[in-house]
This record gives sequence, C-alpha cells and structure tokens, in this order.
Amino acid sequence: MLMILTIISITAALQHAQQILAPMSFALVLGIVVSPLADKLARYGVPRLVIALSLLLACTLFVATAVLLIEPVVNALIEELPRIKAVISSLIDKASSLLRGIETISEEIENTVGAETMEPQTAIPSVGTRYGWRPAFSLKCSSSWARCSSSR
Repeated sequence: MLMILTIISITAALQHAQQILAPMSFALVLGIVVSPLADKLARYGVPRLVIALSLLLACTLFVATAVLLIEPVVNALIEELPRIKAVISSLIDKASSLLRGIETISEEIENTVGAETMEPQTAIPSVGTRYGWRPAFSLKCSSSWARCSSSR
C-alpha cells in the first residue's frame, strides 16, 4: 500500500512540477550535448560567459528553426488524417472480406470432403499394410555406387 501511495504522490508531484522540470531537463541535455564544443572554445581563450550565451542562443535558434520547418508537414498530416483513416479503414474492410471469403471456401471444401464416405482402413494405410505393399526386390551394389543393379 505504501508503494502505491508513493507512486501516486511522485506522479502528482512530477505533474505539478512539469513547468519547472521541462526547461531544466532541456538545459541538462543541452549542456551535455554542447559541453565538448564549449571545452574546445575555452581552450582557445574564449570567456565562459560568452561561450554559454552563444551556445544557448545557437541551440535555441536551431530548435526553433527545426520546429518551424516541421510545422507545415505536421499541419498537412493533420488535415489529411481523415482521408488516411478512410483509406486504412477500406483496406481493413477489404482484408476482412478476403478472409471471410477464404473461410467460406474452407468450409465448402470441408463439407465436400466430409460428404464422401471413406472407410478408415482404406483412407490411411497402417504401417503393417505399408510394409506389405513393399516390392520384393533388393539392390546389389559393388564397391562403386555407379554399378548397382536390381534383382527380384
């Protein structure tokens, strides 16, 4: 019970802290990604404040540009969603009718084959019957496989 209450309270706390934790997570990931570049610039003598501000501005511009470039594609996809849904629905209906047709054919074959009366002894031969049908001949082979002859 204590574990369930802990999970509920952590989920509620994260939900309420989302406005603070989202920018902090972005800053953490951004810091990890650009830290090698910042170290390289620091070796060249660029002040840390200039490095931090310029990398933050560059990354923010990059993310904003990516969002602005992707936005028309997302809007077009949202507008086409009803048509896409209709096409997928028609494909599912076609596949469903095909499977129903296969099921009907299978039932008809089963009824046709089941209608014929076959005696169980003649339908599937037993092992003893199978060996009784064996032809009475053997192969006589010499040391070479190419010179085998059959004899009765």
